[in-house]
Amino acid sequence: MASEKNPQVEVGEYQRKDRFQQKVGDAVDRLQNELPHRTNQLIAAVAVVVLVALGIFWQVNNVRERDKAEAGRLGAALAAHESGDFLSEKAELEKFLASNPSSALVRAKAALLLGNLNYLERDFDAAEKNFRASVSDAGSVALIASAARHGHASTLMQKGDYAAAASEWESFVSSYGKRRGTAREQAAGRDSFDEVALVADALYKLAICRVELGQNDKAREACERILASYGDSRVANQARLVLAAL
Repeated sequence: MASEKNPQVEVGEYQRKDRFQQKVGDAVDRLQNELPHRTNQLIAAVAVVVLVALGIFWQVNNVRERDKAEAGRLGAALAAHESGDFLSEKAELEKFLASNPSSALVRAKAALLLGNLNYLERDFDAAEKNFRASVSDAGSVALIASAARHGHASTLMQKGDYAAAASEWESFVSSYGKRRGTAREQAAGRDSFDEVALVADALYKLAICRVELGQNDKAREACERILASYGDSRVANQARLVLAAL
């Protein structure tokens, strides 16, 4: 565990730039009010995963007809979510997955949503199981796989397994982190673009894990990469706080 000198960094609220993100933000706020015992410094990590998990139902368009039909069977769970009835949503997702849907992609979506609910209920063993299942079934669909991997690593942190979490975050950044240049290089089109929008957050969580493990040099490296290549991200200020405390 971290010493008293280790930074206790609060994760700020996400900037919600459009109506869809606001809608998801409202859902997260309802979760915070209705599900017990969720006050922890990593709750915002779940907000990211919830946003992505909901977004996949509208953003993944190249699914086969069979997948579309099975996705339609998730209607009851999504309706429960929209009405704020998260206990019913959880029951519908569990029932759907117990039916053993044939589409791996649809299973991945359902397991991701269920893992989010498990996480928010602080049932971290169930969350880890469902996030792992989602990663396995998502295959090469980066939008789903990255959200599930993010949830899995966050769950490991909540369970206090910082070494395993750090390994997962390293793998996540290696898989999806393409940006290496400065803001000026990015503006000039001389840098690559990340495939997913969670890399800066993953780097920040990696830094926290490194601090918990007493690996301050590696924590500093992660924070410096955030400031160099993700200075416009919501975690840039938190990275500065961590650097100041090292």
